[in-house]
Amino acid sequence: QSSRHIFVLGRYLERELRDDVEKIKGDFYMYNLDTKRWILITDDTAAMGGPGLCFDHQMVIDQENNTIYVFGGHSIYSSSYSQGSSGEQGHNLSSLSGEKRYSGLYSYNIPTNTWKKIRDDNNGNSHQPGTGEIRSRSNHSMVFHTGTRKLYIFGGQRKRDDYLNDFFTYDVDNDEIEIISSGNSTDSSIPDVGHTTRATIDCQRNEIHVMMGLNKVKSVDKQRGSNLNTLQESNKVISSFWVFNISSNTWTCLYRNDKGGGSNSNAQKEPQPRYAHQIVYNENLKIHYMFGGNPGGREGNEDKIRFGDFWSLYFVRPSKKEVLRICQLMIRKVQFLEMALDKCDPLTAMSYLQTQLSAVVDHDNSKEEHEFQLLASYLFKGSKSQKNEFEDNIPAKYHDITRDRRSDLFDELSKFFPPEMTQ
Repeated sequence: QSSRHIFVLGRYLERELRDDVEKIKGDFYMYNLDTKRWILITDDTAAMGGPGLCFDHQMVIDQENNTIYVFGGHSIYSSSYSQGSSGEQGHNLSSLSGEKRYSGLYSYNIPTNTWKKIRDDNNGNSHQPGTGEIRSRSNHSMVFHTGTRKLYIFGGQRKRDDYLNDFFTYDVDNDEIEIISSGNSTDSSIPDVGHTTRATIDCQRNEIHVMMGLNKVKSVDKQRGSNLNTLQESNKVISSFWVFNISSNTWTCLYRNDKGGGSNSNAQKEPQPRYAHQIVYNENLKIHYMFGGNPGGREGNEDKIRFGDFWSLYFVRPSKKEVLRICQLMIRKVQFLEMALDKCDPLTAMSYLQTQLSAVVDHDNSKEEHEFQLLASYLFKGSKSQKNEFEDNIPAKYHDITRDRRSDLFDELSKFFPPEMTQ
């Protein structure tokens, strides 16, 4: 079964070695996890109709159909060599010396050991809706959704300073391309432009996870002796973790950290920002695992540092039912405190506490249970609990206390809603 094998394709080759015809051939290996043995499938993928030797590409597998999809990456070629095969190296490259070339989209059928070219690079032009053309790139992300049976491709880089943040899909069954985002939006609710993005997919939750690495950050620079501002672009290593909901077509940033270096007090609690790392996802356990990376320093020997640390990441996300309960608890707690402050019938307030409020308390949670037990003391004048932290620095007037409590309640409730719903 393909699930018990690891497939390895592509490698980097130093420029001074690229004029050797034998060295620029693309080898393709398979590792058997059961027998713990390597198998050389071919020493020249281009001769089989597949991609030539490349690096910084992406591979995913369709386990149902035993098919591997390979997209993008830098194509390695010799300026003096044209292979003449049906693969990428079959192009006449003699006139392209010094130019960067990018590999297209290919599929490899494991049982039949056959390659198929699906799309060529459209030479750097932007996506043309309806034409089926795609723009190849390197350092991008690609995942496969087993339900929609689509490849999801995001971000990447062309040339040195041409960072991409477009987002599109390829339907493997119907040979159709759909543009989700052209990458021209300046909306802060989508990930920054960057490369060496790392992505995983949870087909059960219908969402894609993207971890950003090296970002192109825009900042406004004030010119000396002038009222003019100029827009400066710089590369910055920022670790941010985004989730794309496939059903709603929306991005959400769950985590962000731009504080690198050993001075970070959270250095042992969370990984330092990095790029060129690797990340995988266990869909059953809902846990990410991350290894290595480059911190991107440029001072002294810092630019030569490479991380060898290993991290796991698990997001605790309450269910909709739990979020509803927490919101109800906050609202009913404030309602009870207003009843106690208004000096209404103590029996009515006590009944509300023991029925409506108690119904949304998690009595198995020691913290919630303790806070619930203390609430009854608000009904008795002079109680010490009326001087706790919640009451510090709050004006004695009833309407001021009520206003501040409701304002705090709104802020807490807003955390459970997207920004556009809390204005």
